Amino acid sequence: MKKLIIEARINEYQARTENPHVPWLAEEIAHDAEACQAEGASIVHFHSRHADGSPDHDFSTYQETIRRIRAVSDLMINPTLGYVTLDASAEERLSNVVALAKDPATRPEFAPMDMGSVNVDWYDPSEPGYRTKGLIYKNGTDTLEYFATNISASHMKHYLVGWNVSFIRQTIAFMDMGLIEGPVPFLIVLTDGIMLAGHPGTEAGLDAHLAFIPKDKKIE
Repeated sequence: MKKLIIEARINEYQARTENPHVPWLAEEIAHDAEACQAEGASIVHFHSRHADGSPDHDFSTYQETIRRIRAVSDLMINPTLGYVTLDASAEERLSNVVALAKDPATRPEFAPMDMGSVNVDWYDPSEPGYRTKGLIYKNGTDTLEYFATNISASHMKHYLVGWNVSFIRQTIAFMDMGLIEGPVPFLIVLTDGIMLAGHPGTEAGLDAHLAFIPKDKKIE
């Protein structure tokens, strides 16, 4: 039996309206990361934030956050590339982790790649209607090829994310092209409520993903 590996995704871009304890700042993220390791987590994923909760894409913030996490834990680190809050070139989106990787003290073990593009507008089923319009999480094939090549060159491991079956098919293509080597972690996204971008959070929604993962590919 394979060992269970737990990843703590400790803040995403969540507000504090429903949970005032969501960690935003470097010291808060490190504090929660330490607590998560104590409960069995092996990987931490985080989004750096300003004191007001807005996204913080500054390199020095990521550098400080990783140093603080490593001072209090042995967790493997999987930082964000900015999701839809950083509408930029592939080079700019990857620049923080590439710079972090130059120093062994701050090099993340993983760098994420969402293997396709998807509409991520928020839907209100009580209306019904959309709260946002035009939010597209863009990851073109050219962008993904750049990510795959430069993540490997920076001595990090690819961490893949799939919102639907097409993301799995893209993953298989990248493995066949030699851009991604297995075994590779693959996060299956299931969404409900205000987010319709992924498969529903049901047994059928999960099975639809699993049915398309080939047994001869080392996709974990």
